[in-house]
Amino acid sequence: MIQVLPKYWGYFDLEQVRGVRDFKDLSQVALRVLRRMAEDGPVVQVCGPITNGGLGCRQLNVDRFRTAIEILGADGYNVFDQMPFQPAMIKLLQSGFRVSSLLEDFYGAIFRSGLVRLLFFLPLWETSSGAIWERRQILLHRLPFTDFPEDLLVLTEDAKALFPTT
Repeated sequence: MIQVLPKYWGYFDLEQVRGVRDFKDLSQVALRVLRRMAEDGPVVQVCGPITNGGLGCRQLNVDRFRTAIEILGADGYNVFDQMPFQPAMIKLLQSGFRVSSLLEDFYGAIFRSGLVRLLFFLPLWETSSGAIWERRQILLHRLPFTDFPEDLLVLTEDAKALFPTT
């Protein structure tokens, strides 16, 4: 079976993600993908609740994250999609790595790289310890950010519920 790779990814990246030993290894793949993306213009990233806070459920938070990424992509933004990293992140956390390592070694490396030029914070970001940490870091690194419009998310989520595509 042929696997469709996310844009900017190679099979080597996918294999490397599957075999990472820690969040520093994972960040190296992310930085490689981000460098490729930056060749096509400024890169943006979505920040917000995934594992805690937000809508109160990981799956609902992930769905909202994906919706925001789709909206930004449809509007022509060059969006760094963190979702392909989620299985490896979960695996590392379940094997005993701390959330602080995820934040510092993965997201911190991304923010320090300067490859992401604008960050969009999802509604309810302030209910997530990870998103609060992200907001502090981007202020520290003086990265531009904005809040993602909640009404646009709700409108899109409502439309998806009315007209499911799958």
